[in-house]
Amino acid sequence: MKPNSPIIADYWFPAAHLDYYVAAPFGIDFMAIGKLRNIHHYAWLNKERPGLVAGNDAYFIYPSNYFGPPREELRRHFDHADSLVILQTRMNLPVRNFVVYRMHGYLGGIRRDGVFFEK
Repeated sequence: MKPNSPIIADYWFPAAHLDYYVAAPFGIDFMAIGKLRNIHHYAWLNKERPGLVAGNDAYFIYPSNYFGPPREELRRHFDHADSLVILQTRMNLPVRNFVVYRMHGYLGGIRRDGVFFEK
């Protein structure tokens, strides 16, 4: 992964949590990418953020109580991806997993606001 790789998400949840609890406190760029009905106000927030540049890598993170891996309409904008799983525990008991996709080699083609047109 390239230094300063941003975090991306494709739905307002977990986007809001990742943005507030992970990206912002650590100074990591964040962008939500998807259909307007899925990313909500991030379509406007994205315009005020750095965005993606061709060749960038990005992290796509989702908890196991979420929908799942990045959708094809997002993955096709990257050269390739690999993933790893992080176990979250409470009182030494497993409660859920966080899956971290490392999206390599952004190919371009995502609008500045991150919105995919509805089909």
